[in-house]
Amino acid sequence: MNQLSFQYPLWYILFCLLAGLLFAALLYYKDKLYRQQAKYVRLGLAALRFLSVFIISALLLSPLLRRTRNEIQKPVLVLALDNSMSAGLGMGKSDQEVFNKDWNQLIDRFRDKFQVVPISFGQSVRDSVSFDHLDKSSNISAPLEWAFDQYGDQNLGAVVLATDGIFNEGVSPLYASESQKIPIFSVGLGDTIQKKDLTIKRALANQIVYLNDLFTVQADIGAFQFEGSNATVSIAHVEGDKVQTLKSENISINQNQFFKTLTFQIPATSPGIQHYRISVSRLSGENTYSNNQFDLFTQVLDSRIKVLMLAKSPHPDIAAIKYALESNKNYEVTVSMADEFKGNIKDYGFLVLHQIPDKNTSANTNKLLNDITTSKLPRLIVIGGQTDLNRLNQFQDILRIDNSGQSANDVQAIYNQAFLQFTTSDLLKTSIGQFVPLQAPFGNYKKGPNAQVLLQQKIGQVQTDYPLLVFGESNGARSAILCAEGIWQWKLFDFLQHQNFDISNEIVTKSVQYTSTKSDQRKFRVKSARSLFPENEAIIFDAELYNDNFELINEPEVALSIRNSKNQEFTFQFNRQDRAYHLDAGVLAPGKYTFTGTTKFNDKTLTAKGDFTVKALQLELSETTADHNLLRSLSQQSGGQFFKSNQLIALGDSLEKLPTLKPILFEQTLTDPLLNLKWIFALLFLLLATEWFLRRYLGGY
Repeated sequence: MNQLSFQYPLWYILFCLLAGLLFAALLYYKDKLYRQQAKYVRLGLAALRFLSVFIISALLLSPLLRRTRNEIQKPVLVLALDNSMSAGLGMGKSDQEVFNKDWNQLIDRFRDKFQVVPISFGQSVRDSVSFDHLDKSSNISAPLEWAFDQYGDQNLGAVVLATDGIFNEGVSPLYASESQKIPIFSVGLGDTIQKKDLTIKRALANQIVYLNDLFTVQADIGAFQFEGSNATVSIAHVEGDKVQTLKSENISINQNQFFKTLTFQIPATSPGIQHYRISVSRLSGENTYSNNQFDLFTQVLDSRIKVLMLAKSPHPDIAAIKYALESNKNYEVTVSMADEFKGNIKDYGFLVLHQIPDKNTSANTNKLLNDITTSKLPRLIVIGGQTDLNRLNQFQDILRIDNSGQSANDVQAIYNQAFLQFTTSDLLKTSIGQFVPLQAPFGNYKKGPNAQVLLQQKIGQVQTDYPLLVFGESNGARSAILCAEGIWQWKLFDFLQHQNFDISNEIVTKSVQYTSTKSDQRKFRVKSARSLFPENEAIIFDAELYNDNFELINEPEVALSIRNSKNQEFTFQFNRQDRAYHLDAGVLAPGKYTFTGTTKFNDKTLTAKGDFTVKALQLELSETTADHNLLRSLSQQSGGQFFKSNQLIALGDSLEKLPTLKPILFEQTLTDPLLNLKWIFALLFLLLATEWFLRRYLGGY
């Protein structure tokens, strides 16, 4: 239905009529040239001029054409198929072939009637159908969240979820669906009958341990229908093809439904990523032996960084900084008043100087400052009301503060987006400006030539370029300077806002981590995103190349060679990204790998080397008994139904009758300016051209 409207009052159309009549009268009533013509000729020419002027003037009123269009939207039916290993293990080959055929027929049955969206899921959601069951993990909530996100605001009628009910990632699907009112029809795959089996259900160990420390490995052993049997559980260190058994323990299975947790104390004897394997002996009659061993990987660090905190006097900042550092296992913290310290500075790897040098420096503190200067240890300096700013200016050349009085400013933090020395979390960047003020000395702040500012000062409502947290190198020692006291208040504010200390801890630990890291003078660097990758995660590399001025460049090509333990080589070419290089090498098989990056710059071949480990995922092997009760609860909670894997025809019949799977008629109103209609201009052209032709034909102009 079309409707014409104007953006001006409708009675303005009278002026358009008058304009048309006026132009027609002036040309064909007053003009003597046409008085000799027949009356119908003059009336015809007048009518042409009247219509032309009327239409043009009416278009000046910005008329709009409103029209209504009806659109039918098909209901959306999402068919989600579990492609995880456990779903495949629970079905025989013939049963799986029948199910795959029925599943495709279900898709074809509704393809014309509904908007059918077939997807597969496991470790991720894919908008395609896969029947290979190779996914190493199961996240049943993921396809539900995907369906609600993609089609929740459309005509989503139902979700069909074919799975065994076993999930080892994400939240329970019951929680993922409780806020939605979309019926979920679940199809139970796998076998709910528990098979005779001996299995390692789970194994746990610290991801990071320290060299020469003992660490605990925990293994959960389960057995079904093996009462009266004995088994041996052992833990071994794996290095290439060499497997060295470290400890073993015998267990007696005293009931049909058996479960026991074993713990092993293992020494960390070698640095780097260490591979350990827990094994349980095989028993006759087991359903499968694939879950009789479990691989663990632990990163062994060479040593902790020993941190010495020296302070002028007790202060709550000291406890806050100590807490932040001890939240990271890499740091071992010792606190001492500067006047009382009798130890050796060289026994430590990092220093925190709280209001040191101070205004009333003792002889012992003077000696300490001299030792600190000669030691060139990395340090974090916290400035406060007791800091002697003149001596601080002499102690380092990263920052100079000229202060003639004793006053202090309340300053808030501003995150410096231009800071690129290390990365921080997005939450820190967005939240730090809202933290409570600290107390910084009043004065004139001057940065040194190599100073890098992470946080700047906001005094009242004025954003300054005065540093609040600054980094640099002075006299061969890396330093961080916090130009204010009161960071303990940040810790309390952080907990009040976020119920944790993540941001306040991150500021301290990232600052110490960067400052304590030795300066890397290499012009070519290649590093992997992490040292340990799960086998279902892509291996990511970044590379950097610097010229003689240590400016980041990426003109030359950079190649990467990856070798596994069998000396097989995989070659890649880096992509340029911003001023650096980036490479996604895809997923690799479990094992240890070494990599070598090469490039040619200034007629020199530069190389960078490293290593990483890919660990196997065994989540799908620890539990293979299907959980159909979960699926029944899910369907009942959402208003759907549960079907077995051989009942897909009955499922299709139920979907046919489902009231939510109905098309929706949408009425859409479209508004277009009349100026957009091309036939209007064609009509005007025809009217004006006809009038011009007739006037010329009759001897006029």
